[in-house]
Amino acid sequence: MNMIDNALGVHAQALGLRSKRMEVLARNIANASSKPSLVRWQPTTKPP
Repeated sequence: MNMIDNALGVHAQALGLRSKRMEVLARNIANASSKPSLVRWQPTTKPP
């Protein structure tokens, strides 16, 4: 495996990062199409 890593160099890392990016995008798309929750975000601090 080390020989393959040496031959591909940075391209192997780029493929791994691209795969992670696609996973995140797929999750974001799935979450965007889901129904919003009934709980709304509220700030934890009060404005001055």
